[in-house]
Amino acid sequence: MDAELLAVPEYAHLPHAALLRTGGGLDHEVLIQFELALQPSREGWHALEFLGWFVRDCARGGRKMQLRPFALPPETPNGRQLGHTLKFHLDLFVDGIEDSLAPALQVISEINRSLELAISLYKINVEQA
Repeated sequence: MDAELLAVPEYAHLPHAALLRTGGGLDHEVLIQFELALQPSREGWHALEFLGWFVRDCARGGRKMQLRPFALPPETPNGRQLGHTLKFHLDLFVDGIEDSLAPALQVISEINRSLELAISLYKINVEQA
């Protein structure tokens, strides 16, 4: 991807800072992005805090991942949308992708196992986190 495309609204969801640092995506690398919307509640705040810790810990361990907020403009010609568009993107960069997405699926599987282990170790109630 050319870095100039980051200014186009269709690419607003991408991790601009990371892509600008590399001038676009790297060869043989894919970006896998998960979008999260949380309840504006104490439980939602706890879930975000837990995920914030988990993602930071994974990144410290060598995973190329980040959690970042995403929102749309506060107002549009169609009205005010402030307070209704906040989401979070979990960006995962996986390199070594040649002919198959199998390495990316393996990384996702490993992260899932780590998340499940962290949830059980810290006794997080996922229905009320």
